Amino acid sequence: MLKETRRQDLRMSGAFPDREGPDGLAVSPRLISVVRHKRLVVLVTACFVLLAALFSLFRGDSYTAVTKLLIDNKSLQLGRQDAVFARSEVDVPLIQNQIELLRSETIANQVIDAFKLTEDREFTSKRFGLFASSADEEAQRRQALDSFKRRLYVGRVGDSYTLEIRFTASSPQQASDIANRIGTEYIGLVARSNAKVAQSASLWLRARLVDMGPNATVITEATAPIRKDGPGSIVLLCAALLVGLMFGTTGAFAVDVMDRTIRTQSQASAVTGTECFGIAPLTAGRNATSEAVRNPRSFFAHTLRRSLAAIREQADTKTIGVTSMLPNEGKTEIAANLAQLAASSGSRVLLVDAATNSGRLSRLLAPDAQAGLIELLGKKTSWSKVLRATSNPNLRVLSLGQLPRASADPAITLAGLHHVLSEATALFDLIVVDLPAATLMADVRESAVAFDGMLLVIEWGKTSLDVLGSAMISQQELMQKVLGTILNKVDVEQLKTYDPAFSAFFEHRKLGTSAERPPRPAWLTKRFSWLDRWRSNEESKR
Repeated sequence: MLKETRRQDLRMSGAFPDREGPDGLAVSPRLISVVRHKRLVVLVTACFVLLAALFSLFRGDSYTAVTKLLIDNKSLQLGRQDAVFARSEVDVPLIQNQIELLRSETIANQVIDAFKLTEDREFTSKRFGLFASSADEEAQRRQALDSFKRRLYVGRVGDSYTLEIRFTASSPQQASDIANRIGTEYIGLVARSNAKVAQSASLWLRARLVDMGPNATVITEATAPIRKDGPGSIVLLCAALLVGLMFGTTGAFAVDVMDRTIRTQSQASAVTGTECFGIAPLTAGRNATSEAVRNPRSFFAHTLRRSLAAIREQADTKTIGVTSMLPNEGKTEIAANLAQLAASSGSRVLLVDAATNSGRLSRLLAPDAQAGLIELLGKKTSWSKVLRATSNPNLRVLSLGQLPRASADPAITLAGLHHVLSEATALFDLIVVDLPAATLMADVRESAVAFDGMLLVIEWGKTSLDVLGSAMISQQELMQKVLGTILNKVDVEQLKTYDPAFSAFFEHRKLGTSAERPPRPAWLTKRFSWLDRWRSNEESKR
């Protein structure tokens, strides 16, 4: 009664939280997220730097030259004796008219012909051939004209009467020559326009009307630019580095925000309402069924010892099922190591493979077994014929046996497991059963009555809070049997960034091993002897 009361109280205090609950079981983004996901940050940053390097390598060089024109407007005032020129106000429409004139195709075609830009690959993708048709030449000119317009900028400098002509080309000299030529062609066009107007006047006014109206003066001639357009390669790489770090850091925070998996022991305890006995580090070996016995001082061994201690604390608890929420979470290795560790302590242990969906335990520990649990369930054999001996005299293995071909055969279910295991309780001190995943197979729920308790294996970084929460709601009878959980396949270095208590434990270990370091050399001891004496005096005063 005491055992059941404690379990119930623990479950009530550890109910599954809502997704947006205040207890904040999900991983919260912090500065440690950058360290935790440093590979992501480095990868994103490297991608931005690589793109910037490729852009700097393959971008074409361009130079922009500038010519400035001063716009003036003169009007003719007639007096008694002669005509005088007076400056008139230059309004916005007049300025805009001059800008459009500078952008006109008339000036553009004159410049294109002057510099033969229709034969320049920078302005057109084709060259004239000896047998080029008129249609090809026309297309060539249209391409050159379109490229010319895209490279040209004409605008007003502030609120002044100054116009700025900017032209961009791959050659600095060509850019300055074309910018100056545009200004020259514009001034010539205005002069010819004024002269044409003057032709309609009398001989007395004709010479005076030539300078009337808007005209322009070059106040700054374009010179060949010495710097390329745009930022330099070093600036681009530095900017890409900063932007990459920013996006990488944002990505690290986003990964933690979206992470709904179990990462710490406190998360596992809070969700299931049971104790998390510890962690099982990720191992590279394929067969880890005896890892705890081979390394008795490892985290894994201590975790299983805590599990055995919790099992032995519960009175009349002899049959333990080992399950997980999802497949391939490592429950088979946990069950095998738990059984071997209990057997090495002197207990008589039976290890049963009841994972009807895989049978992996049988392949690892009893590959040549011809009969097992399935045959016992179907009453086709006896205990003496199915138990397999191991290197440990206290441990016996009951393989899965041969699964029937008919999926509807009741022999493949575990509903009758209670009767089979009850016969073994008289022969063994502890029975450890490897079960299928609880969320996929109905066998686990059907056979829950056969067990005194269960261990729930949770794969670190894979099993989600939502899956466990759903199991707590939909399989309450099964979850009431869970004695505790084990975090499996843990990346220990990563876990230290998620769990401050675990990280502090590692720091404590480092401080604790400092006393075991080799003694200081004699010359160093003499040099710092005064420090040792001062420390001893301070300690004696205390």
